[in-house]
Amino acid sequence: MTPAFILDASVAIAGLAPDEAHENSRKLIVRAVTEGAVVPALWPFEVGNILAMKFRRGLISAQSLDLALSSIKDFRVLIETVDPHSPSFDATLVLAKETRLTVYDAAYLELALRRAASLATLDEALAKAARARGIVLI
Repeated sequence: MTPAFILDASVAIAGLAPDEAHENSRKLIVRAVTEGAVVPALWPFEVGNILAMKFRRGLISAQSLDLALSSIKDFRVLIETVDPHSPSFDATLVLAKETRLTVYDAAYLELALRRAASLATLDEALAKAARARGIVLI
């Protein structure tokens, strides 16, 4: 069975980082661990980088960083890779230009559109662009 939703980094961070305590995100983390989710190839690096930056800024402890990075390995994520010569890559760049999203955020939107899947995000601009294109938000 293919996972039913796209999990963006903002939700993962809000569910993993102790300084963010977002209850709905924690529920989505459980869902990603038990049912699975789909993410673009940049997701593990994006989540890892945000957590590392929180540690460097003193927002989370080394122990919290290690625990969160370890927890990522428990997620049942289907990682979607995109070849730069593929129509998906071109569509992501077009979406970024049309929506004024970062290419990173447009990758989540393109994935949700291509898979006709719901999107879990806390990013306001990404949520707005997704709603405008008929994507169901979690």
